[in-house]
Amino acid sequence: MAKPLATMRRKRLGLELKRMREARALDREAVASILQTDLSRISRIETGKATLSRLELSTWLDACEVNDDRLRSGLLQLNAQGRKKGWWQKRGDFIPPTLQEAIDLEQTASVIFEHRQAFVPGLLQTAEYAEAMIRSFPLVGGGTVEEGVQVRMTRQEVLDGPSAPQAFWILDEAALHREVGGPKVMAGQLRKLLDAGNPPHLNIQVLPFRRGAYHCISSSFHLFTYKEPSEMDLVLVEYERGRLFLEEDYDVEPFRRSSDRLRDQALSTEDSKELISSIMQSFERN
Repeated sequence: MAKPLATMRRKRLGLELKRMREARALDREAVASILQTDLSRISRIETGKATLSRLELSTWLDACEVNDDRLRSGLLQLNAQGRKKGWWQKRGDFIPPTLQEAIDLEQTASVIFEHRQAFVPGLLQTAEYAEAMIRSFPLVGGGTVEEGVQVRMTRQEVLDGPSAPQAFWILDEAALHREVGGPKVMAGQLRKLLDAGNPPHLNIQVLPFRRGAYHCISSSFHLFTYKEPSEMDLVLVEYERGRLFLEEDYDVEPFRRSSDRLRDQALSTEDSKELISSIMQSFERN
């Protein structure tokens, strides 16, 4: 079985600690000496591959002269969260490591942006649509189709409750016409899109065929935004053999610009609902 990757919470903490260390012109050797640990462990902490105790984190923050109580409290909380296993990590026998990290991104982001071309995003799928999709693609981590559907439905719970992220989905009209599971399944899926759209919390926009070529027409991606304590954005790009996570700001910035352009080019949420409704009605008649 593949070794689980570091959770994105630990990576966020590690990146923030690295930024603080560099801002104080401290090298890794100095921090290793202060924490009374070896240099390789400092490197693993900053890449999210090793954890810290509460005392070690407090010592690191003291060394970097971090006196903001709110920031310290937020980082201590982030550290505690990173040491805990989420429900998705407890199913490592079934959920592959890169999907675990993608779920962790969803669970902790304050804003989720997704541009999708060929099919409806997982966080918006009905169980019937998800089942048809999973039956079309072998499960990477093994397990049954039913288990795959249950994981996808459980992931959607992140959109409910007071701490739910703000979400933006930009869908190519092709995803609405592609008949996954048959007309009845598609009608139910498009009905869910109509019910799910609830601006400004949940926003669904469509790029219609009549717009012709548009920005990022050849690629799909996710952009995750995090607020305090470590304000940062992360990008997830899916490809044939897996998922690519982008963390450095120079890699992320082009995707920020792309997300803004796509939102401008797509139909408004109200006009998108009208288009979705008309396509849904065509499936209902079949």
